[in-house]
Amino acid sequence: MLCIKKIIGLIWKHAMTLRRDLLPVTIGGLAGMYAYEHIFRDHVPFDKDIATQRDFGLVVGFTLGAIFLFAILYGIYTNRR
Repeated sequence: MLCIKKIIGLIWKHAMTLRRDLLPVTIGGLAGMYAYEHIFRDHVPFDKDIATQRDFGLVVGFTLGAIFLFAILYGIYTNRR
């Protein structure tokens, strides 16, 4: 959770330097990280019947968060140049 807060702080710090076309990417990245951090990990109970669904949710949430985070950080990097 601390890592997520640092990432959100980095995004917030450089929010004014992001291009307007990266705003949906930022929102999507935050939504993906929220889905990984809260919905799939905390609110889905671990049961044998839905263990596969929970693991799939973890993979999808983490992958979406990672993809959008990469796009956000790439946008920050290209705006600095």
